[in-house]
Amino acid sequence: MDNFALETNENIAMDIEQLTNGGFNPLTSFMNYSELESVLEKMRLPTGEVWSIPILFPKPHKDIDLVKQ
Repeated sequence: MDNFALETNENIAMDIEQLTNGGFNPLTSFMNYSELESVLEKMRLPTGEVWSIPILFPKPHKDIDLVKQ
């Protein structure tokens, strides 16, 4: 895979740091759609744990597709 870079702002960088150091435990990555939907509707993760803040990676789909490769 070729190397690539995505530009982020300081807030996203801080979210990445929290995800990697356990600050957002039990989350280990940015939320997917089902996790987001559960948090917005029930203020809980799909696993039932209380969670009220969406943790999202706000990038265009074209950039996300690069990460999936």
